[in-house]
Amino acid sequence: MFARREAHVRPRIGLALGAGGVRGLAHLGVIETLEKADIPIDAIAGSSVGALIGVLYASGLPVGRLQELSRTLEWRRFVDVSAPRYGLLKGERFKALVRDLTRGKRLEDLAIPTAVIATDLKSGEMVVFTEGPADVAVRASIAIPGIFTPVFVEDKVLVDGGLVARVPAGVLRQMGVDVVIGVDVSPAPRVAEIRHIYDVLMRSLEIAGHHLIQCRNREADILMTPDMDGYRATVWVDDPEGLIETGRRAALAHVEVIRGKIRRLEAVTSDAKA
Repeated sequence: MFARREAHVRPRIGLALGAGGVRGLAHLGVIETLEKADIPIDAIAGSSVGALIGVLYASGLPVGRLQELSRTLEWRRFVDVSAPRYGLLKGERFKALVRDLTRGKRLEDLAIPTAVIATDLKSGEMVVFTEGPADVAVRASIAIPGIFTPVFVEDKVLVDGGLVARVPAGVLRQMGVDVVIGVDVSPAPRVAEIRHIYDVLMRSLEIAGHHLIQCRNREADILMTPDMDGYRATVWVDDPEGLIETGRRAALAHVEVIRGKIRRLEAVTSDAKA
């Protein structure tokens, strides 16, 4: 009899999708390009808008459908003003949208293992959701301080995950990923003007996050930084296709680097088994 050949085991690839408001639409261009290059996504970790897009994609929505939604969805319909004790917006309509798009799935039931990052205001610690209702986790992760009211879970007061992990590459390491691809859509380029409270809050987060990621950029094997020149981190979508295209270009520039990393890991694994 022939000896049974051991099944080929390829490296696991993870995608860390970063915070950055509407600029996160670039993530859709990255995902599309990786799909076309036959680079699989075995795990996802996301902060803020990265959590939103990661969860929707992992729930089974095709990237083309998500791109279509970015162009056609009337985002202002999901604004629900709050009495400004904790934030300007309640976020309940947005949470309902996520629940509808994911068909009420829980994180542990998603097609791709996904971690959603939030920040506990009381402890200052990172909170990582890998189980529980997907809409609740996403709602917590996108809770921009001062804009959205926090999410109260047990004894925690949860806000935007980008405060503690703008690009949560390190979480993917804990999930057993071999190749970590990070996507940073929230650089801190110089801006011409600060117009209102939203600019003040988002610009503050951008600057803090920019310096944080300089310390942590080694957590990702490949870090993509789509060109965000001219794009503000707003919640309104003015040029979805332009943002998606920046993601395509950034990913295309890294495809061969990713393939090379995968080949090297496969060679090491093959030599170890020989």
